[in-house]
Amino acid sequence: MSLIEHFSLLNLSSTITVLDLSGTGYLPESNWSTPLRELVLSHSDFTASIGNLTKATKIVLRSNQFTGQLPYHSPNSLEEVHLEENQIHGTILSSLFQLVNLTDLNLSSNDLSGTVRYDLLPELKNLRYLDLSNNRQLSFISSSNVNIRYPLPSPWKLRFSYCNITEFPGWKSLTDLDISNNFLTQIEQRPWKYITVLNLRNNTIQGTILVPPPSTRAFLFSNNKLFGQIPPSIPSLSSLEYLSLSHNNLSGTIPPCLGNFSTQLTILHLNNNFQGRIPDAFANGSCSLRSLDLNSNKLEGPFPRYLADCDELEVVNVGNNMIALRIIDLSHNEFTGFLPRWIFVSLEAMKNVDEKASDGLYMQGEEDYYQDSITVTVKGRDVVLKRIITIFTTIDMSSNQFQGEIPQVLGDFKSLIVLNLSHNGLTGSIPVSFANMTALESLDLSSNQLHGRIPEQLLSVIALALLNLSYNRLWGRIPRGNQFNTFENDSYIGNIRLCGEPWTVTCINDAKNASFGFY
Repeated sequence: MSLIEHFSLLNLSSTITVLDLSGTGYLPESNWSTPLRELVLSHSDFTASIGNLTKATKIVLRSNQFTGQLPYHSPNSLEEVHLEENQIHGTILSSLFQLVNLTDLNLSSNDLSGTVRYDLLPELKNLRYLDLSNNRQLSFISSSNVNIRYPLPSPWKLRFSYCNITEFPGWKSLTDLDISNNFLTQIEQRPWKYITVLNLRNNTIQGTILVPPPSTRAFLFSNNKLFGQIPPSIPSLSSLEYLSLSHNNLSGTIPPCLGNFSTQLTILHLNNNFQGRIPDAFANGSCSLRSLDLNSNKLEGPFPRYLADCDELEVVNVGNNMIALRIIDLSHNEFTGFLPRWIFVSLEAMKNVDEKASDGLYMQGEEDYYQDSITVTVKGRDVVLKRIITIFTTIDMSSNQFQGEIPQVLGDFKSLIVLNLSHNGLTGSIPVSFANMTALESLDLSSNQLHGRIPEQLLSVIALALLNLSYNRLWGRIPRGNQFNTFENDSYIGNIRLCGEPWTVTCINDAKNASFGFY
């Protein structure tokens, strides 16, 4: 746009009614005031004057570098104004409330200051959307008692996050309310009748949970001072998609009927003081969960198997509970990044051999008619375990896109029976700490990019019956002795720099063959 001569648009300036130059950083010098109805200059780092747009109905100047005070000298023609993410300062002028045709007004993320009177807002009789968020020097007041229900002409969407709010009136025509990150200590009982989105996060609201109406899609009440239990009516919110009650003082058990809204629920965050078992929600329907966070509770018992049916699941956090995980199967997914060391650190059930479990008890529910079953890869074959013995522990993270080195902490898992990390992009060497996994029977690290020697210390893992290190970048002499004498060529194929039995390459003098990688 900067290559266009300024005069080339002069002839058009008297006829153009809609002009969108978003992302260009350029506005031709001309008299746009008279004909222009809609002006859009978003994301343009624009700072110059835009003139007197006397007939404009829509102005969108978001994400620029406008400074100074609000430029409201236009007549009542304005319907939509978007000035968010600029550097506008000063107070909100009283003339703003004379723009009676406004339907959308967004002044968020500026440097506005002064006070806003709640009772003036209804004067904007056609307003449907108002966003004043992230103006940290603003404050809101009432001309009289805050409990007066100022009548709003129609359903509204209000966004007042980070606005130093300490009180809020009982408007009932709201459909979308965000008053998060403020200083509210209480909220009037159900001041919303048609609400669909209710965001009260990061305040200091005390008391029990206020149950929103059945129309609610998002109920965000985290980081407050709530106490008591989850009301039984919460799971009956059949339209709920986002539920966050984390970081309060809630207690009791998680209602087993959470699955009532299983087909829509996407976010479920419940970090509190809940106890008991994780309910078998979603067991009888489809699952849309994308993020499940139950961290820092007192939950115990088995990890629910219904999560295997949650195809959209991206985040699962059950740390800092009393859940005794014995089987982790994340195989054949699209996980990326480093192996999550923080998960391994918390897996206490895999670290110590339970002498009392030697009798071969089976995992089951509280009733004897229910028993867990699972399909796992053991010694290179898929095996269906119709009943899971309590001493059986396995980690299968194969066929993903994990990268980085194998965490040394895995060597602490002295009760681990099966470890499968094959078909990833793991690098580094095989941890020497694996020698501590004395119960390990199956180790599959094939199809990665591991390098270095095979640790001689693995000879002490005498329970090892299957070893697959194929298709890596390992080098040096293959350990011999104990169970290693039973492994065939298939355990090492694809590592061209290995030598020694059972490999066909004979190890020769270290110094003589160092240049060839044979040791």
